Amino acid sequence: MTAPNVRLVPADEIPRFLAWLGDTPESAMSHHRVARDLGVARVIGAPGEYRAAVVQGALWPDEPVAFGSEALEVWGILEETPGWTAVNASTEIAPEIGRLLGRQRGVEVSFGPEHYFVRVPGSALPLVEHGARILDRADLALMIDATTALAMDGWRFGTAEALLVQGIVAGVVVDAMLVAVAFTSAITPLHAEIGVVTRDEHQRKGFATHAAAVVISEVEARRRIPVWSTAADNAASLAIARRLGFREIGRRVFVNRCPAVDGTQIGDA
Repeated sequence: MTAPNVRLVPADEIPRFLAWLGDTPESAMSHHRVARDLGVARVIGAPGEYRAAVVQGALWPDEPVAFGSEALEVWGILEETPGWTAVNASTEIAPEIGRLLGRQRGVEVSFGPEHYFVRVPGSALPLVEHGARILDRADLALMIDATTALAMDGWRFGTAEALLVQGIVAGVVVDAMLVAVAFTSAITPLHAEIGVVTRDEHQRKGFATHAAAVVISEVEARRRIPVWSTAADNAASLAIARRLGFREIGRRVFVNRCPAVDGTQIGDA
């Protein structure tokens, strides 16, 4: 069931694609990736008249994001998308994509709800503690040294330096070591999605919350809407979101292919 007219969006068509995609909390990450050449978009439809799209990031190619109202058209694009193991889709089409995945591939399928939040305008932020502060170019070596420990390959903007220049990042430093960071994982003209990471041995100390408060203040100073997204079962992330004044505005669903015994991914030849 392969759609014959699936194509990659070329560079000169990206502005039209982004206009179709829109700038919403749910689309912010995909908008960021395509606009900054950190991913590719496969579509069905003429320029500006797209019927479905799948955005595949360079850093997480195994988890593309699908847009469109027809599950069959999205599935047609997924059939030509290499190396994916899960797809983020709207709640309306996720069940049918799951059925198609199970039937066409003969695999077990699971569903993982993803919650999206924006900050309530004017809501208070916690008083910043633990020395949480904005990081700058003088902190680049600290960031690079912490890349593996924080699982921050690519730093969401391609490199740590790119995040410092193009995005916003704050951190907590303990004993000359970066132990927690909050950062803009995506920036669009209207939104800034925020992520946090803490070294295992420094969790449950509030470092991520306070670093995120610093980033949120800067995001709002730049007149963008802070966005938070997390899995439904991530209790720690949900708690941080509530403490930082976020309210839920939407949900999508990860349609997951359960791991294959041989380790192959969907789209592998």
